[in-house]
Amino acid sequence: MAAALYSSGVAAFRATSFETAIDLFTQAIALDEAQAKFYDARANAFEKVGRLKDALGDARMVVKLAPTSHKGFLRAGKLFRIAEKYDHAEKMLLQGLSRVDDKNVKVHSELTTELELVREIRAKAEHSPLSHLPAEIFIDIISLAIERSSDYTASLTPRLKPPRPNTLLAALSVSRTWYQTISGAPRLWSTLRIDGEINSKTFKAKARGWALKSLGRSAKEELRRASEDGPGLNRLIITAAQEFSPTALQETLTNLQKVGALNSLRHFTISFVDGNRTVEAASRESKMTAETLTFLYSHLSTTLLSFTLCSRGRIYPDFETASFYFAFPSLHTLRLCGNTTSTSVAGIRGDFLSRYNVIKDLDGELEDRPPTKARHLTLGGAALVTDAPIRLIDFPLLEGLDLEAIGAASFWELLSAPDVKQYHAVVYGENHVVELPLPSVAEAWRRVESLRLGGAKRLAPRLLDEAASARLSFPHLTNLDLAFVSLSTSQLALFDSSNAPFLASLNLSSTTCSTFGASFALPTFAALKILNISHTLWVTDDTIRSLVALTPQLERLSAIGCVNLSGRPLMELVRFRMAPPPVVAEGGGGGVESKAQYSQLVEMRLDGCTKIETTAVDWLRKYVQSFKFTWLDPAEKGRKRARLQ
Repeated sequence: MAAALYSSGVAAFRATSFETAIDLFTQAIALDEAQAKFYDARANAFEKVGRLKDALGDARMVVKLAPTSHKGFLRAGKLFRIAEKYDHAEKMLLQGLSRVDDKNVKVHSELTTELELVREIRAKAEHSPLSHLPAEIFIDIISLAIERSSDYTASLTPRLKPPRPNTLLAALSVSRTWYQTISGAPRLWSTLRIDGEINSKTFKAKARGWALKSLGRSAKEELRRASEDGPGLNRLIITAAQEFSPTALQETLTNLQKVGALNSLRHFTISFVDGNRTVEAASRESKMTAETLTFLYSHLSTTLLSFTLCSRGRIYPDFETASFYFAFPSLHTLRLCGNTTSTSVAGIRGDFLSRYNVIKDLDGELEDRPPTKARHLTLGGAALVTDAPIRLIDFPLLEGLDLEAIGAASFWELLSAPDVKQYHAVVYGENHVVELPLPSVAEAWRRVESLRLGGAKRLAPRLLDEAASARLSFPHLTNLDLAFVSLSTSQLALFDSSNAPFLASLNLSSTTCSTFGASFALPTFAALKILNISHTLWVTDDTIRSLVALTPQLERLSAIGCVNLSGRPLMELVRFRMAPPPVVAEGGGGGVESKAQYSQLVEMRLDGCTKIETTAVDWLRKYVQSFKFTWLDPAEKGRKRARLQ
């Protein structure tokens, strides 16, 4: 009966009815499991329908049932070749050759031919100009292709798309040579990212494997011999942290410490932004943060250089900001990024931090203490309610200040920090902004490169009026963000080309005119390349026409939700930024139609601009390289989605 089913299966295979053949061979195997040829025939049928894993299983059964036959080895070698597992294919074919009599010329030739084919294909797959470079140069090139550390830092909003593949892991699969070289270069493994969603089941193995590579201690002996000794991890990033249990996270950190991978750790990021946001996860966040801070203080208090925490909730730091820098005396960057409008609370505390609070002497004066090494401070989505204000004297080296917080009285002194390069002040609390003395913007903005103002309605006008009265200039300013600010023409004129000659990016989205019924008269921005005027009522067709002369180098324009715009002024702006057509020499190929030329205004976003004509939209799509337009404003989509939920 089994033989008859086998014969029927062979007939079906020859008739290209491979699924039928598989069923018949399976029935034959069920009746007689000791026949190697049944498995070989079914493996052939599996290969035809692309079921390589099943085919490989049958090929192994052929080797097991008929170890002296070459068929199982040959079949397995072919399948491994198709699956691009050339090392396994070569190993299987060599085993087959070792068991075949050299006198059997035909069989020996079949195995040898397949082996040569495998080696030829592998050599082509592994051939790369990079493979012939010195190892040091090759590693330098690979390091440039790896995502920068800033790309790993969690943003303030959850990721909307699946994360990109890890470039380093993708490079490992290019060839065996690449695998060995990259695995043996510890400095390529100095940044470890663990995600609570993506690595929920593999985080322990990933952390250990990555740590060993960063130390030059690969689990494989051949790689360990070729590896250099490495210092260990330099940066550790944990995202979707609420998906881990507190025990699992602490255990992972402890294991990394035991193998010595954290001795060189200088930068630490933990984010609770991505992943599920349940009541349990939110309550676990504060506990995990406190335990993590305690661990870092116990093992890295003297060496940690930067700490970043990202949360979906409103952050309440239960410590003095300066005390964090004193607890970690080498720390130069502290980032606490939350959401000011969130109803959930993310409390941050560490019992050890209270030891570093400022102390008052018997006369009630604050005790002197050495300054911190702080260079960058970010307090985003935070509410500061501490009794002791942040003292500017503790931050003499501050270069970057990024505030989006409630409780202006707590950090008001920092707004006078001299010579900062990044000055972002989004301060909430209208009464505080009016009652507190004006910061020294003349000193603070002297070397500013990136300036952002917002929050309380009267904050930005107050600071800008002070700058105007002091006749400040901005010779280093390249980025200006005044979104949601109520402005006057004179205040905006502070940043024209004569005062801010290198201003390249300007955000005026959702701005309003401080004088009722008036409109802006934009100044000249000779170096401006990026302009955002989305969701503004003062922008008209005349505003767009004026950009032709006022922004001669404009490359990116965002005017989302500007319902007063029509198509013609936008077309004129795009046409103005088009390079002149090439001059064709006389008799030089006349009559040949040239391709449509893109404008040097390479990006336009006009979603929700409902007055733009269809013909204008089609024309703009043709000449603007990155053109985005829909009839509905994305902000309206979000509001409708929120109402439906």
